[in-house]
Amino acid sequence: VETLPDTLERLLRAGAVCGTAELRLDEGQWTVVGDPTEGALLALSKKGGIDRKTELGRLEIEHEIPFDSARRMMTVVVRYRDGSRMAYVKGGPSEVLAHCTQARTATGLIPLREEDRHALLERTQAHAGEALRVLALAERENPGDEPENDLVFLGLVAMMDPPRPGVLEAIDECHQAG
Repeated sequence: VETLPDTLERLLRAGAVCGTAELRLDEGQWTVVGDPTEGALLALSKKGGIDRKTELGRLEIEHEIPFDSARRMMTVVVRYRDGSRMAYVKGGPSEVLAHCTQARTATGLIPLREEDRHALLERTQAHAGEALRVLALAERENPGDEPENDLVFLGLVAMMDPPRPGVLEAIDECHQAG
């Protein structure tokens, strides 16, 4: 079995734990129960060998700060069986990056500089120009009272963002109405 690099494993774990959606296998077909974006993160994590149910069996969720449109982030604070605590954060890249002070790389933690944030936001814009939805993922070990501060940036995830149900029909009606 191939071992994932620590940076990728942490990103996949954050994507699997930070959310409320589920993947279900029904009659040989995978379905998402809950938010489709969270489902995409779960599918990515599962393909990388990180299963949400397995992860949830290793930890206790202490509390969650739900996503809201003003903050554009969601945070889950967990306690692992060994007593360690972690905050996992996902959300809009500019919002998450604004709370990150470091980035995790293959060689360890490095300070996240303003030019790094700028380059990451440019990459986000390039992905958005390709009709991709982009989320940023971060973590914080041993979070205190403010688990969304002093985050460690883990990476960006870009995914296809298909039209919502009913959009194609609405566009067709607009064309017919002139």
